[in-house]
Amino acid sequence: GNTVGFETLYRDADFKTARAADYEDWYSGLNARWDLSSKTLVSARGGYQDRNYDAFTAGNFDGFVGDLAATWRPTVKTTIVASVSRDISNLQDEIANYAVIDAVGLEPSWSITEKTALRGWARYERRDFRGTGEVVEDLADREDDVYSYGLWLDWRFLTNGTVSLGYRTEERDSNRVLRDYDYNSVQAMVSIGL
Repeated sequence: GNTVGFETLYRDADFKTARAADYEDWYSGLNARWDLSSKTLVSARGGYQDRNYDAFTAGNFDGFVGDLAATWRPTVKTTIVASVSRDISNLQDEIANYAVIDAVGLEPSWSITEKTALRGWARYERRDFRGTGEVVEDLADREDDVYSYGLWLDWRFLTNGTVSLGYRTEERDSNRVLRDYDYNSVQAMVSIGL
């Protein structure tokens, strides 16, 4: 049940309205999955990523990215996932360039009944912004600390149908003025698979 693989990825990003953001990106690395026991699974992905911008070479990135997750099922009804990761991201288009994100997370879940489960998570991210293109030296060192927590209750009312109710809170502390925030949300979701 154990697997080891190799993957490589090439991207050529061409932005029609923001030529300074154009880049080429290579990733090569290993991925693996180990069933350490009937209760413990470890999965990992790691490799070398090289991103080169056409116009702004000071924003280039080359280095290690990857993630490691350990899933432990101490009982039939309980699962705990612990993870660490390092990746680069434009934070879902929040920024045009990218940030190096180092993260650690914990996601416990409990099956209360056969059809009802309670899920939680806690995550910490250190976001180190790169490739900003800003000429003011003090502004080029933006770093954010992001803390997020959540709790979800899932009810499977059909074989392929689930109702989920959840609460999420997030806090961002930044060394930049006006970048801090606190975020709270209550969500309800219905999903039906075909």
